Amino acid sequence: MLKRRYTVSDEDEGVKQDKLKIQKHEEGVNIDDEVMKVRFEDWMKECDKTYPSEEEKARRYKVFKENAMAADKANASFPNEVQGTNRKEG
Repeated sequence: MLKRRYTVSDEDEGVKQDKLKIQKHEEGVNIDDEVMKVRFEDWMKECDKTYPSEEEKARRYKVFKENAMAADKANASFPNEVQGTNRKEG
């Protein structure tokens, strides 16, 4: 089992600077909803997903969009690690 050699406090100056950078980045992010909808439709086809109603599809799209944005942000922050949208069972 690995143990951390140190811990980072929210009060550390480096953590404060990183939080400011993330906040400034998030404020400047523009999402093209049409592009995101195409990504969602492509994902639905790839994962063979269908939904019983437009309301359910809209709810699932909202969740997909939030997850895709988080994955995109993680990929931008850590280019050597790839995050993506997964097929969820259930």
